[in-house]
Amino acid sequence: MKKLGEKGMKKLLALFLAVTCILTLAACQGEQSSAPSQNAAPADDAAATDEEEELTFEMVNCAFAIQFCQVEREGAEAAAEELGGVNIVYSAPQDSSGIQAQIDMINAAIAKQPDALLVAALDPDAIATSLETAKAQGVPVIAYDVAMPNAPEGTVTATVSTNNSKAAGLAAQKMFEDQAFVEKIKAATPENPVIVSVISPDAVQTAHKSRVEGFSSEFLALAEEIAPGAVEISGHVAFEKKAENAPSVIIQVDISPSASDSDIRNLAQSVISNENLIGIFCVNEGIVTGILSATTDGTDLDRETGKYKDLLIAGFDAGKTLKNAVRNQWFYGAVAQNPYDIGYQAVVSAVKASKGEAVEDIDAQAKWYNSENMDDEEIARLLYD
Repeated sequence: MKKLGEKGMKKLLALFLAVTCILTLAACQGEQSSAPSQNAAPADDAAATDEEEELTFEMVNCAFAIQFCQVEREGAEAAAEELGGVNIVYSAPQDSSGIQAQIDMINAAIAKQPDALLVAALDPDAIATSLETAKAQGVPVIAYDVAMPNAPEGTVTATVSTNNSKAAGLAAQKMFEDQAFVEKIKAATPENPVIVSVISPDAVQTAHKSRVEGFSSEFLALAEEIAPGAVEISGHVAFEKKAENAPSVIIQVDISPSASDSDIRNLAQSVISNENLIGIFCVNEGIVTGILSATTDGTDLDRETGKYKDLLIAGFDAGKTLKNAVRNQWFYGAVAQNPYDIGYQAVVSAVKASKGEAVEDIDAQAKWYNSENMDDEEIARLLYD
């Protein structure tokens, strides 16, 4: 074997040192890769941060007995399911006369400290203290169906509702599109005045009051164009407006003693017995049912053979009973809200508010429908059963 010189020995030593360094580095890297990083989160913890806690909303509605409210609930529950992670606790008094019962429900809901409170107030003024409590506890409040313009400042985060006054005014406008109806107003005299009745189950519930005021004021303005100074609103002190002269057109506000079916039916029978009556505006579904009950389930309103065939009646909202009356032309038509969308959008707004996101008021537009357009796609989707 050939002996290595000094130069060869140096090369061999350099090679040995290089190999040793490479092996040492490899070993160090292996140890680092097998040891867990102190900054890395465990897999379970990482997954947990991606999951948001479920939101709980208390939803307090106007009445169990009103179909409109049930459709609002359906819309709210649909939004909760679609958005995910939302639990809705629903409550409501039996009917629209249960103001104190609703106040108690609202207070109980706030005491649970939900992520948001959704409320359709029967009497907004009566829950002012409750709203203050919700604000103090950091519970955002979404007013739906019924606006609360006089609520204490900063207590209502957003409102999702129909402008009830404007919507009811639409019914008055549509009545004046019927030429035979207008001719009756033109022919009226102080000695033989015509009467248009506005029937409501109460004079307290904000939505009902707004509809009475909206219809009455719009009808008054339109009738004044035909009979200036001879139109008055009477029947209830809260809505009265005297005519400048002897009235030939009377807008008569008729309030039921209660929201019970029997009281509404008796009132309806009294109203339609007036021989000077030419029109009726029904503020809600309950009044519609009462009118139909008082007219032999609507057959007395038949346009060909009915006892009251010339009576022009407008309703508000939908439901099977009203839809059937409109389709048969017993009713001239009705104003439709969109309760499903009101409930749906209320939950969407509540989710945003509970997360501290900005929310805005939403005006749910109302539409007029009659036997001619009620099957149109744009209208049909608003007409719940």
